[in-house]
Amino acid sequence: MFSRFFNRAANAEERRIRAWCRKTFGVTPRNLPMYRQALRHSSANTEEAPSLPNNERLEFLGDAVLDAVIGELLFNMYPDQGEGFLTRMRSMLVSRHQLNILARKVEIERVVESNLGRQQETSVPGNALEAVIGALFLDKGFEKTRKAVVALLNQHFDLRSIEQEDRDTLEQFAQQLAVTEVAPLSQDHGHD
Repeated sequence: MFSRFFNRAANAEERRIRAWCRKTFGVTPRNLPMYRQALRHSSANTEEAPSLPNNERLEFLGDAVLDAVIGELLFNMYPDQGEGFLTRMRSMLVSRHQLNILARKVEIERVVESNLGRQQETSVPGNALEAVIGALFLDKGFEKTRKAVVALLNQHFDLRSIEQEDRDTLEQFAQQLAVTEVAPLSQDHGHD
């Protein structure tokens, strides 16, 4: 009851982060400094504050949590598919490209601290999203994190279209193999 009074956002930046977390994940952060850290890229450290903790450790944790959440989601969603399919689907969903797309869809750039140019194509958005998932896990536990991530994925991605991309990619690969198949060597080739 009293926790909401003691955990008020101290400044406009923290209010923006809290609002973004509510909108994006449907949760109110309890540990705002940890979420700020999750959203702080190493390039944000300045001469005035060279030792501010950045998001790299939380990114590591978020990557593992994301793998587990997506692994469970796919395992339950595709009970008749084998390991190869599940691994490919998980790889496609957690690829840097897909995470960057998702991070941009949730407008993470509005809350990320980075000294890299916004026009530059970087992995900062996707890395920050993973770090926030790590912070969410530490703050709220696995079950709330799982629910928030699954809801986020369902809101922004059509898993069936990603499944179709996987099938299309496999078909293209199979066609390329058929075209580039090496002709067998004749028995007398290279012999006198």
